[in-house]
Order: sequence, then C-alpha cells, then structure tokens
Amino acid sequence: DEIYKVMKGTFHVVTGIPNHGKSTFLDQCLIQIAKTHNWKFAIFSPEHSTKMHIRRLAIIYTGKAFDPNIHGRMSEEELSDAVKWIHNHFFFIETKDNIPTISRILESAKGAVQKFGCNGLVIDPYNEVDASRKGSLREDEHIRNFISECKRFCKMQNVTTWVVAHPTKMSKNEQGGYSPPSAYDIAGASHWSNMSDAILTVHRDFDSGSIQVMTRKVREQGLYGSIGEAVFFYDEAKHRFVDSADMRSEERGWRGYN
Repeated sequence: DEIYKVMKGTFHVVTGIPNHGKSTFLDQCLIQIAKTHNWKFAIFSPEHSTKMHIRRLAIIYTGKAFDPNIHGRMSEEELSDAVKWIHNHFFFIETKDNIPTISRILESAKGAVQKFGCNGLVIDPYNEVDASRKGSLREDEHIRNFISECKRFCKMQNVTTWVVAHPTKMSKNEQGGYSPPSAYDIAGASHWSNMSDAILTVHRDFDSGSIQVMTRKVREQGLYGSIGEAVFFYDEAKHRFVDSADMRSEERGWRGYN
C-alpha cells in the first residue's frame, strides 16, 4: 500500500520478462481487492482458456492446490465456494474474432460495467489485441491511440484498467541474467511510459527465489503510491505470494507461473 494503490479512472501497465510471475501476481492483487472492497472485474485474457484462468483464481482464493500434492488439495466444497465467489466478481470477455480490436474489447467491457457493476478491466496481454494499422500509421502512433481509447474508457466509466505489456527483447547483463525492465523497455513505444498513470515491473530473482515488484511510474505520487520496490516470495503451501518479512527462508519456493 505504501508504494502502490488503486484509484478509479486510472490506466495501469504491468510489465516483466515472460514467466516472471506478472499475470499471477496481478490475479492475486485483483482477488485481494475484490475480497477487501467487493470490486468486480472484466477480464480479457486469451493466452489462457477461461477454464484454466478460473482454476488459477480458485487456487489463489482458497490458498490450496487444485491437484493432489504434498500440501494437500482443496475439497469439492471449497472448490464450489471458490467458483461461486469468482462467478460474482470476475466476468470474462470472449470474442468470436480471432484477434479482437481494442474497440471491441472496450465495448464488451462497457456492457460488463453497466450490467454487472464492474470496477476494473484487465487486458492480458496487449499483444493479443488487434494491432492492424490503417494507412501509414506507425506502431507508436497505434499504441498512442490504444492507450488514449483505454484512458477515455477509464474516465467515462470510472473504472481502473490494467494492461499487461511485454518488454522489448532484453540483453543479458554482466552476471548472465536480465535486469528488471524499465518503463521505457516496454515494447512498441515510449507512450507506455509517457501516457500511463502507473507502471509496475514484476521481476523474478532466480538466485533468491523472490520476485521484486517495482513501481516504475506513479503519476500522482502520494495519492495512489510512490516510486519504490517490494519483495515477495511464493509460498508453496498457500499458493500465494507473501511479503518477504512474513516468510521463513525454508518455506520459500517458486513455480513457473506467467
């Protein structure tokens, strides 16, 4: 809460190297917001089937595995309770188009806001949105228009939008690993950095088994966050990310989540 808060009417970007945990961490944030403030979310996430996404949300919600493991698994009753709760808080946008336009996604999201009272929209990831450009429109101009449409939607509908955007191809550092992407490393254009209200980087440290969550930009610092960093570990028993101060070293683990 000290470095990152959520305010309605704002546009947020979450970035990070693939398989570093950004989608799973964002899902956990959404569940926490829904539990604490009863928010509802429209989700466009075609990289994973809706069934698999509900499965992941159920795991985070219950803090228990879906499949048998050494820590046990959720019961049928717990799964049923989780699915009912998810049904009341998450509304998945599925389109017949192979790659829908941002206008089509926002149209569906508007319906979810008006019909179900959704407070937030998630687009995960950006590269699953139609990137066709008319005439001589450049990629950076297309991204500028994409962000403008999303920000207009945020303000008109009074919701928060999160977009997961991959970084450009990263070069390895002297240690043979990758440095955390900055706001200007997001692929496509500097408009991501210039136009967003908040930018988060989620970065996995393979040596320590931790993830760093860094606020790369907060437009209104002090109102909904500040520039800083928080460190989390993945608790294998609870299937959630936990604050590093709340977890003993022998409990720390990791799974290859996206």
